[in-house]
Amino acid sequence: MQPEIAFAPLTQTADASGKEAERAVVLDLLWRKLEIIHQHEVTRTVARLNGTSTDTRAAIENLSIAILRTVFSGCSAMLLDSDSDEESPTRARMVVELFDLRPREVGDG
Repeated sequence: MQPEIAFAPLTQTADASGKEAERAVVLDLLWRKLEIIHQHEVTRTVARLNGTSTDTRAAIENLSIAILRTVFSGCSAMLLDSDSDEESPTRARMVVELFDLRPREVGDG
């Protein structure tokens, strides 16, 4: 049984400012990317440790989830702390570029 890692979905409210909407989109994309990385790394690690026990797999899952949550929490805190209109777009761009969150065209690798 795989542990639950999902947070509540980020949704844009009708009264959200452009800055708040941008942060919500970036955080949503970041969470999705981290979830993909988590799934890939757990699968890869379990494959490399051929014949892992259920306890070992659970430990790998838990460690991966802890790392994922730490990265997400740090990035979201940085974005949410950027109250200055000048800082917010810069920080959002940093997260987008650091984690390569730009939308891809169909067929892009």
